[in-house]
Amino acid sequence: DTVCRDYTVNILPPPVEQVLLEATVTLTCVVSILPSGVSVTWIQEKKPLKLEIADQPGQNPDSVIRKLDISTG
Repeated sequence: DTVCRDYTVNILPPPVEQVLLEATVTLTCVVSILPSGVSVTWIQEKKPLKLEIADQPGQNPDSVIRKLDISTG
């Protein structure tokens, strides 16, 4: 978890069952108490990943959830 000024960034790991039983796991980034204009970008080897899934609003209108699926195989 990272707290930066007025917002919090949490990276949630995939559930253990998903890690053990599935070929793809999901990491979740939750940014809470958003300042205006915040964006979430996943980076791999210093390059932004192009994702087909748009930002998902959280249950709280002041948050955003961004998910990343990773192949384990």
